[in-house]
Amino acid sequence: MLKHYFLSLFFFLAISFQAVAGWVITEQSTNKYGQKTFQTTFIQGNYIRLDAPTLVSIFNLKEKKIVLLFPQDKAYWEGNPTELQQQFRNMMAKQVQLMMTHAPDTQKDTLQKIYNGLIAHPVNSDSIKSPEINVVQTGQKATMLGHPVQLYNVKMDSVLLEKIWVTLQLKPYAGLPMEETLRLTNAINPFSGNGPVPISKDYINLLKNGVVLKRISYGSGKNPNVSTVTEIREAKIIETIFEIPANYQPMNIEQVMQLDLGRNILNPVLPGKEQRINLSPPPPFKVNQKQPRQP
Repeated sequence: MLKHYFLSLFFFLAISFQAVAGWVITEQSTNKYGQKTFQTTFIQGNYIRLDAPTLVSIFNLKEKKIVLLFPQDKAYWEGNPTELQQQFRNMMAKQVQLMMTHAPDTQKDTLQKIYNGLIAHPVNSDSIKSPEINVVQTGQKATMLGHPVQLYNVKMDSVLLEKIWVTLQLKPYAGLPMEETLRLTNAINPFSGNGPVPISKDYINLLKNGVVLKRISYGSGKNPNVSTVTEIREAKIIETIFEIPANYQPMNIEQVMQLDLGRNILNPVLPGKEQRINLSPPPPFKVNQKQPRQP
């Protein structure tokens, strides 16, 4: 009887432990100017949190909601991707309208066309289509953080967009709705300073079955952006890390952009030093001792 009790208790604890297990991923990025930033990603259940130097982004995948936290100002924005993009467009339209009042007559027609384009159609993030993306396995292999990786080229037509190194030994995104995840993360690009992640069937399949440990993104200019995962491990994450702090006040996007004009909080540039700014309290998580830390 006692043996049966302990077996049942062990089984219950095992299920509970799996239910709260999550992932912590630390990433270092170097932009085309040689400036470094650091980002930590927390994944658990239907939530993802991205901690960047001065901006915290939280994604509720079940409810398709985004929360942007601004720790330095104890402020937040909350809504869905369509609302975020619509508010951003409305703010741009106001700025163009203001420019028209001070612009010379030779520029007013051009500004009017831009303004008309901004207000012509409401934003619907579900209707935004991504270009056709091809993910091509190169056959090149390497080892990163003790895991085997394979190199893939991400192309649009014949243009090389990215090189990504993927391991299939770690699956932090397994079970998540990846298309919705990418749609939410791409919606904050104007505010995070990151480039969009391609939404394609092949790309989504890679993320479902593995994780990108290194990424080289090619855009305008001679030097690419390079992102490298420096640590990835399983952890037990306290759920409050995905909540809005009680002392934070709501803010609309126009207010956020006004703050950004003064301090560049959305995409800070700190020349000559690494961008490792600790504005929020240390992440409340405990290491899952059943999974050893990766070197």
